[in-house]
Amino acid sequence: MRGWLANTLRCAFGICFCIGLGACGVDAETVLAALGQGCALNSDCDQGLVCTFQICHQACATSEDCPLGDDGKAGRCVVEKPTSFCLLEAESRCSLHSDCAADLVCGNDGRCRNACASERDCLQGQECAAGACVDPAELDGSGQLPLAAGQSALGKVCSFNSDCPGAEPLTCRAGLCESPCKGDDRDCGRFARCSTTGGEPGTCQLIGPPGSFHCSPKQGEPDREIECDCLDGGKGSQRCNEDGASYGACSKEGAPC
Repeated sequence: MRGWLANTLRCAFGICFCIGLGACGVDAETVLAALGQGCALNSDCDQGLVCTFQICHQACATSEDCPLGDDGKAGRCVVEKPTSFCLLEAESRCSLHSDCAADLVCGNDGRCRNACASERDCLQGQECAAGACVDPAELDGSGQLPLAAGQSALGKVCSFNSDCPGAEPLTCRAGLCESPCKGDDRDCGRFARCSTTGGEPGTCQLIGPPGSFHCSPKQGEPDREIECDCLDGGKGSQRCNEDGASYGACSKEGAPC
């Protein structure tokens, strides 16, 4: 019998709840009918339900305690201290973090989830992936939370660049998936320039073939310009060519020397 059909009393964060439809002697159909009703206190909800976000929810300890969603999978158990509860289908889907209630974040799969920095921030049995708590069964073969169809990882919580999947190249910067550059070459590496200008999101593109770089032509790089000896015995300078493969001719005051 599935966990959410069982009669179970569980405790979390020092508070005990009846877990599962039909729990503690309450009829399952009665509980289902009461889900989503408005409330201000737990006592406003039928037995076995808790009041969170001013709506009656099914209490849970893991996602297995939750009713099946439209996709045939168990609903998602999330934490909003002092309790944990099953998100309703209508409040689970998202495109932006602002689509989710309270401190929940929009995961790569377009579902609202608890944010995390490590597994300690999640319910027991859950893992922390791309800054969001997930059940192990939701991860793909590479241990990542798959990106929802048509969903962009832009703005999603991340810890590493690999937490930012999708067709568009994104970089994990300050804990969020962002465009690699925004119209400024300084956002890119020594041998790459931004594909856009004027603050527009863009990609970092190499200035020449990989493996051919000898110097960087970018402003502020220490090897952009070096000192050289002129034929007259004086000193001139050589500037790195735009492809980074070599330096130009030795010159002084803008003329070859």
